[in-house]
Amino acid sequence: MKQLLGILLFFSLTSAFGQDNALLKLEAERAWERGFYQSMRFPREALRSKTGGYVSLALKFDSTGAIDSYRLDQEDKAFFNKEVLKGFEAAQKNWNPIIVDDKDLNQEYLLVFSFEMLSEEKESNKNRAIRYVQKNKPEKAFKIVNRLVQDYPFDQEFLRFRSQIHRQLGQEQEATADLLKAQNLESSIISSLSFKVFGVTSTRQISGKTF
Repeated sequence: MKQLLGILLFFSLTSAFGQDNALLKLEAERAWERGFYQSMRFPREALRSKTGGYVSLALKFDSTGAIDSYRLDQEDKAFFNKEVLKGFEAAQKNWNPIIVDDKDLNQEYLLVFSFEMLSEEKESNKNRAIRYVQKNKPEKAFKIVNRLVQDYPFDQEFLRFRSQIHRQLGQEQEATADLLKAQNLESSIISSLSFKVFGVTSTRQISGKTF
């Protein structure tokens, strides 16, 4: 009986520790991300030209989880790159190694920034492609989704959608390649920060939250 109680106590303490650690990690991620949205804005040049874009930083960490180095992985227009680097410099002071305590520190991880001029076109095209798939017209769906993948290169949803269309077309090799790419993106992206403009109003959406 004592042995059973001991086992139950061990699992209870382990579970509680895991929950506390997950909460600490979440709080650390939020604090780090706040450093970005407090210092970054949708570039004025992009607003004037009604231009959106994507930038990613590749991060390396030392054995303690501290940021060892970073580089521009996917560059865009100079004003987007400048805004991203400015935000990263401001947010570095909020970095907490607990964020990567479950990661393989021997590989690079991506920090993705998207700047979007929102319109109904993105959602409209997605819905059009869905209807074509439902009508068994995968060729037409593919043209639409292929463009969405090009326009939104870090959106795993569109890669998975294109994988399904490849499979419907009997293109198993391409379907598998897209699915693997989506999975690799998911595991390599440490955080995604989205800056969106609705007409003249801008929002900053980080890890699914809008500010």
